[in-house]
Amino acid sequence: MKLNRISLKLSLVCLSFTLPIAVMLVLMVKAKQKDIDFGDWEKKGNLVQRPLEGILKQVSLHRWFSSERISGKANATEIAKTESEGTDSIEKLKAAMAAVGEDLQFTPEGLGKRNRSDFTVENLAKRWDVLKALDAKTSIEDSEQLHKEMIAQIKAMITHAGDTSNLILDPDLDSYYLMDVSLLALPQMQDRLQEIALFFEQMSLIPKLSEDQKIQAMVYASFLKESDNDRINGSSQTSLSEDQNFYGVSPSLQTNLASAMVRSDATVKPVIAELKNLAHSATTAQYDFASARKVLLSAIDSSYSFHAIAFDELDALIDTRLGFFHADVKRAILWTCLSLAISIVLASFIAFNLIRRIRLFQRTTTSIAGGDLKARTGFTSGDEINELGQSFDAMNDQIEKLNLEIASKNDELKGINTNLESIVAERTATIKLILNNVKFGFLLVKPDLTIGDGYSRACSDLLSENLEPGMPFLKAVGLEGSRNAPMYNEFLNQAFEDFLPEAMTLQQLPSRVQIGEKILSLVASPVRGPDKSVQDILFTIVDSTNLERAEKESHKHKTLVRLLKEIESFEDFLDDTRKRLASTRDFVKLGDQGKARAELHTIKGNSSAYDLVDIAKLVHHIEDAVTIEVADIDRIEATFIGFLDDNVDILSLSWNGDGEASYEVSHGEVHSLVGRVQDSLGSDHLAMRELSTWLSTLRYKTLRSLVGALPDYGERLASRLGKSVKIRLINGDMRVNPEIMRPITQSLVHLVRNSIDHGIEPMHMRGDKNEEGFVTIECKEDEKYWIIAITDDGRGIDTKDIAEHAISKGLITREAAFGLSDEEKLKLIFLSGVSTAETVSEISGRGVGMNAMESSVKEAGGLIQINSTVGQGTSILIKIPRENIDVVTINSKVA
Repeated sequence: MKLNRISLKLSLVCLSFTLPIAVMLVLMVKAKQKDIDFGDWEKKGNLVQRPLEGILKQVSLHRWFSSERISGKANATEIAKTESEGTDSIEKLKAAMAAVGEDLQFTPEGLGKRNRSDFTVENLAKRWDVLKALDAKTSIEDSEQLHKEMIAQIKAMITHAGDTSNLILDPDLDSYYLMDVSLLALPQMQDRLQEIALFFEQMSLIPKLSEDQKIQAMVYASFLKESDNDRINGSSQTSLSEDQNFYGVSPSLQTNLASAMVRSDATVKPVIAELKNLAHSATTAQYDFASARKVLLSAIDSSYSFHAIAFDELDALIDTRLGFFHADVKRAILWTCLSLAISIVLASFIAFNLIRRIRLFQRTTTSIAGGDLKARTGFTSGDEINELGQSFDAMNDQIEKLNLEIASKNDELKGINTNLESIVAERTATIKLILNNVKFGFLLVKPDLTIGDGYSRACSDLLSENLEPGMPFLKAVGLEGSRNAPMYNEFLNQAFEDFLPEAMTLQQLPSRVQIGEKILSLVASPVRGPDKSVQDILFTIVDSTNLERAEKESHKHKTLVRLLKEIESFEDFLDDTRKRLASTRDFVKLGDQGKARAELHTIKGNSSAYDLVDIAKLVHHIEDAVTIEVADIDRIEATFIGFLDDNVDILSLSWNGDGEASYEVSHGEVHSLVGRVQDSLGSDHLAMRELSTWLSTLRYKTLRSLVGALPDYGERLASRLGKSVKIRLINGDMRVNPEIMRPITQSLVHLVRNSIDHGIEPMHMRGDKNEEGFVTIECKEDEKYWIIAITDDGRGIDTKDIAEHAISKGLITREAAFGLSDEEKLKLIFLSGVSTAETVSEISGRGVGMNAMESSVKEAGGLIQINSTVGQGTSILIKIPRENIDVVTINSKVA
């Protein structure tokens, strides 16, 4: 659509009205996102609070049991169980800290600002190790001091998590009062129950309570009831009552929290009763401390169970709230899109009505200009366009009358001519006004490759405010001094010479250039004079920055979809890449640049196979450097990590991997086979060997899963090079040991890339062959070997070229090359630095791919053979020994 079209103006007017709507939508979404982020932070706090509460429970019980052990009471089983569960809770805390610890400021800086530098999970684990090392010889005072210090640290960490995760700022009353129960009331009651347990332990050691001790028992009973139990029940009941006022009633809250509150109340009241009974006992011998101990343990367990339910229900309330927020955002977007759609339909209808009549008006004027003075618009009364049409028809009627009287009215004709000149001047001014206000740039380039006098005002905005006639065109578009400058000059000069077709000159120019942060689209077309020669070249300039971003985003989405389809193969690729980067670092440190480049060459090829274009370009750039540094390897690894972190929600992968591979076999299958072998042959060695061999093969994978996206990558690469190639994988379902074959399959990218880049000929050079070339990857196996054959029907390998290349690289002398057979000369291609490519490109030509392939095969103890016939194609045969299947111990827990 041309820039001076009214339809575009109407579209821009409609677009301008959508901008405020878009801004308001963005502001609303940002406001909702703030609430969503608030809830997400609360859930992070809950994630840390759970294991902290678990640790607090075990430390409190350990404090009590340690006191009993020092007093001579045997409870080794309870202590052992407490220590085991406490260790498990610390491991869970470590996992939670790894996930959200940095977000909740459990960092040296975040803890230091709050004078909590020592309150780390590592220090907590050390304190727990110290407590576990206590024995019956430890004094009561030392035990109490160590336990109190650890409990103080746990409470400080609970407070820190509550402060940094918004938990104490929750906006809704139902979740706010539930937060009070989980963060304040329950921990306080749990601490009180621990004190009461120690009080009972101390009282059991004396024959009779003093008056102060009886008062203390009553004080404990009073505080446990009024400060703890009544507060927990009150806050819990408030949370249940207020729940209906925030995002609807939560069924789980009403059921689980109410029952937990009843259970807690039922276990706390017996403790209060025991305290009162103890206070009124004449002697401790009359009091049943064993019964009191059971009551206390029940109350403590109930309080921590209550805690777990409170955390679960708090998460449920937050999730419900977040669900409402997300729904609000979706509804806002839906209504906005619906409103815009309706507006677009109405605007389109109005625009169509206007433009239809303007085009009729245009056709009428064109007919009149062609000599049909009878042509009329036929417009009747209506809006301004109809009135203009009527006026135009009336003017044409008058012109027709004037033409009939032209012979006798020369003076009147001169007046009419003057009127027509004013109309032309007005229209010229209109055209100039349009050109000065369009958003696209138009400029003329003269034969001396400088900018002509006329260009639209938008050119200054798109190119440079200092743009002026006579400026060199390449300087104006920011290409002066660039590596593409000679090519631009050559093609522009050829266009002015007008000797070659436009497809070989102007259409060969790069269509996009970058000026600062802008990406501009340049379209050139010749402007011919009366003699049909090229007088100027008109450049149309469009800001394509947003289009470029959209194309990159689209490419990213396609790449992610492709990776999800081949996720297992992609995980193998990541594992292989980590190992290769580690090897590359070692080679760089040892000064072996050749091997380092070979590893990078393989990483680049495999990255391209998975369409990781930016990573492949980075590796190619580093591979081109004079010297590869360790920092370069770190950049590559950081780029991989960044890609996985940016897309973790989609791929669910991390750079360090999530664990070793697992293999699943049902219990029924294993037990059935074991039973058959034992029933028929007994538990002799050969039977176990047979079963072990079968279990070992369960870890095998198909070659198709290991090869992954390689066939798709090969066909995309061929299309990019202007070739038609079909990649065929034959017998890809053959199962192999992935540990042995993964390095081989990861290196296959070199063979496929070489076949496509300088093996398969362009379509116009294939002679009698089919225009579509083929590359076949065929998989076979026998008793000793796994066999992979890679075959193409390309131009083949000229052994003379290979020998000359090896001689030029100093890898072999001319005299030695003269004595080699053709088969021996073919093997020279596996030497590092030898390549059949004429130039080094981003795809191939460095002479390291084949060397890397051979190295992988040799490391696996295999053989690689190459056969090639000039003009017919090349075949490479790889044979990898199958491993001796290890004896696997049969375990009924295999899953």
